Amino acid sequence: MLHWLRTALAAKTAPPACRPTQTFRFRLAAELTGEELRGRAAVHPYWYHSFSFDTGETIRGQYDVGADVDGYGFPAVMKGLRVLDVGTASGWFAFYFEQQGADVTTVDVRSDDDLEAYGRWHQPQPPAAISL
Repeated sequence: MLHWLRTALAAKTAPPACRPTQTFRFRLAAELTGEELRGRAAVHPYWYHSFSFDTGETIRGQYDVGADVDGYGFPAVMKGLRVLDVGTASGWFAFYFEQQGADVTTVDVRSDDDLEAYGRWHQPQPPAAISL
């Protein structure tokens, strides 16, 4: 990706054509029924990213980046590219890059406890009421 960007900037050319704008749907590699997929997803109470699959199933997360992924300007073909996904969260972009043919490496924090203390992750909670 960085090589493409450097080349594009040097040549002052437009980025490669991307797919038409639409919600991206992942190819579901496992043979799961909708009920099985929903059951496995329910084990994790919070999803950062939403995931839509070619089977019609959707896992709702806080952010639906698949609805406007074409707006990011990623190359339409990523075969042979190496991608480093820093802060992968639920891994939406990592899975997207992999399904487009890229070799992907991801890194993230171990848990929410490793995130900043003053961000939205660690909102101070009021003390519990004490009844006598």
